[in-house]
Amino acid sequence: MQLKDTINEAHHGRGEVVILVDDEPALVAVTASILEALGYEVRTFVNPTDALDQAILLAQDDNYRLDLLITDVVMPQMFGTELAKHIRNIFPSAKILFITGHDNGLIRQYGQETGEKVNFVKKPCGAKLLAQKVREALNG
Repeated sequence: MQLKDTINEAHHGRGEVVILVDDEPALVAVTASILEALGYEVRTFVNPTDALDQAILLAQDDNYRLDLLITDVVMPQMFGTELAKHIRNIFPSAKILFITGHDNGLIRQYGQETGEKVNFVKKPCGAKLLAQKVREALNG
């Protein structure tokens, strides 16, 4: 049985474009493989600065769209909340999903500053919960 068969079809991807950022390479690899198996197009980064630089380049292509940014919150080079603000300036319609092992108040602060509903999932999380949270973020 494949992963896609074990997850509610309502939570499958429909070709949505996702940028995934986490400073843990193993977590990026596993998460990306789950998302790709579910039908998402995923670009991965272990450095938020690289992700931002790539997003700026991608935005120059009028045909490129970004549907979702999935980002860790606490990373050495830049907090995920800061990255999310930059990405939203470049791709205003992009949705954000924070994935974090610990909440130090940054997610709540982001919601207060932006007035947005904040989507997040605690890590580690399983494939089913990840699929559900990604779909909720995209539909929200």
